[in-house]
Amino acid sequence: MILRHSFLVRITSHQFFSILIFILSIIYLWNERNEDRFTYNKLMTKMSEVVYSTVQKCGRKYKSETALKLHMKYECGVKP
Repeated sequence: MILRHSFLVRITSHQFFSILIFILSIIYLWNERNEDRFTYNKLMTKMSEVVYSTVQKCGRKYKSETALKLHMKYECGVKP
C-alpha cells in the first residue's frame, strides 16, 4: 500500500474565510507600516526645508520669528 501526501486539502468555508482574513490583515498592516514610513519621510523633508532667519550682527539662526525678535531686543550686541 502506497501512501501519498496530498497538498490539496479540503477545507471548510469557515476555515477559508479565516485564512483570507488573516492574509488581508497582514496586507493591511504592511500597508500601514509603509504609510507611516512615507509620512515620516515627508515630515523629515518638510523639516529640512524650514527657513531660518539669520542675525546679521552675530550670525545666529532662528526658525521662529518671535525668538528672533527677542534675541534682537535683549541679547544681540549685549556683552555677557
